[in-house]
Amino acid sequence: MNVVKWKGLGAIMIGLLVVSSSLSITRAKSFSFDSKAVGIYDPHPVFGDDLRDAVPLLAELYVDVHKGAGYLKGTVFMANKTFPIKKRFSLIQSKAFDGYTMIFNNNPNDKLMGLQGNIYKNGTVFLFFEDKRGGLLFIQMYDLDIVSNISKLDIPRKNIDENEWLWKLGSTLVKTKIIKNLKISAPHAYRVFPPTPNPDWTSSTFVTKWFEVGWWRFKTKYFITLELRVHGPPYITHTSPQRIYQVEVKIHDEGTKSKSEETPLLIGDIAQFGPEAVEMGMVVPECDRIIEIYGHTASRYAITLGDVGLSFGFALGPTSLDPITAISLVLSGGLHEEIEPTHPVNAVHIKYNDMYALHPGEYIGTKDIVVEYQYQQYSGVKPLKVKFKVPVYYQLSASQGLRKVGVIEGEVYHYVNHGNTP
Repeated sequence: MNVVKWKGLGAIMIGLLVVSSSLSITRAKSFSFDSKAVGIYDPHPVFGDDLRDAVPLLAELYVDVHKGAGYLKGTVFMANKTFPIKKRFSLIQSKAFDGYTMIFNNNPNDKLMGLQGNIYKNGTVFLFFEDKRGGLLFIQMYDLDIVSNISKLDIPRKNIDENEWLWKLGSTLVKTKIIKNLKISAPHAYRVFPPTPNPDWTSSTFVTKWFEVGWWRFKTKYFITLELRVHGPPYITHTSPQRIYQVEVKIHDEGTKSKSEETPLLIGDIAQFGPEAVEMGMVVPECDRIIEIYGHTASRYAITLGDVGLSFGFALGPTSLDPITAISLVLSGGLHEEIEPTHPVNAVHIKYNDMYALHPGEYIGTKDIVVEYQYQQYSGVKPLKVKFKVPVYYQLSASQGLRKVGVIEGEVYHYVNHGNTP
C-alpha cells in the first residue's frame, strides 16, 4: 500500500465517520435506513495489529429492522472488487456497554461470516465480518436516529461485551500469561501432629492466568484464578491404615484489569460438541494403594448426572510420573457409582465429563479417594501428588457456543507422615 493511500485510510478511520446519507422511516414496530459507510479489510488479523497490510473500503448498506430482528444488505467496494453482503440478525440490548448488539445468523456455507454488530448511543454502528480465508472486514457507518428508533422496540437484554466478536477469531488474537503460581501445603505434617484425633488439612496451588484478546484498538482482558486442592489427613498409621482424601479444582476468583467480577470464562465440559473436560491424575507413594473411589461431584452438570472416564495404573513412580498422560482412559462409570480397581494400584486418572464451573466458589472434583497404607516397612513423610489439567472456555452470549482460550495445568503435593502415631 503506498503512503498516500495509507494516509487516506488513517484519516478516514481516526475521524470516526460523520458523513452519511441517511433516510429513516419510522413505524410503530419497525424502521429502516440506508447509509454510505467506510471500513477496512485486514487479510491477516493478529494480536496488536498495526493495519499495515489493511486495505480501505467503501460500502452502501441498507438495514431493515422489525421488532427484535433485522436484515442487512448492500455492496462493498474494495480496490477493483465489489461483493454483496446479505445477513439477517437479532438485536440485543447490552448490559455490558451502553448500546445494542447485532447477532448475525450464519451458516457454514456463507462466504462472509457475521461476527457482531455494535450500535452506540451516538448513532455510530460498527460491523465485523470474517471471510473464508480468515480475513477481517470492519465497516463503520452512522445513523442519527437509529438508537431512538430501537428504543421504541421490545429488545431483550443480555450481558454481551462489545468486543465479544474478538473471541470468535481464534488463537491468533488471544494472548495468555500466568501471573501467579502459589503453593500452600499442609504445614509441617512431619514435625507436629495435630492436637485433635482426626483433623483434615488442605494443600492448595493457586494459579492465575490472564486471557487477553485484541485487534487494532479493540481489546478485552480477563483473568481467572483456580484453586487446585487436596483435602485430607496429614498422617496415616498401622493402626489406622485407611484414609480418605478429597481432590477438586475450584474457581477462586475472576475479573478484569480493574476489579474482580463475573466473566464469560468457564472451566470443564458443558456437553457441546468438541469441548474437553477437566482431568485429574493422582499418584500415591510406593507404600500406599488406592482401593476405592466414589463421590464425583461438581457445581454444575451439563446433563442430569454426568459421568467420569477412569483408569488405574499399577506401581508407578510418584515423583516422575504424569498420571494424566501416562494412564489412558479405558473405563467409564456413573457419577455416584463406587469404583474399585481390579488390582492394588497407586495411580488413578479421572476425566470429569459433562461437569463444569462458571462462577467463583464453584468446583469440580471427587469427594472420596480411599488410600491404604499397605507396605508398612516403609515410613516417613511422603507426598500424595495430584496433577490437574483444566480447559478454559469463553462462553459466547445468545447461545452461540464456546471458544476454547487455553488450558491451566498445575500440581499439588499433600505431604503425609507414614508409620508414626500422634
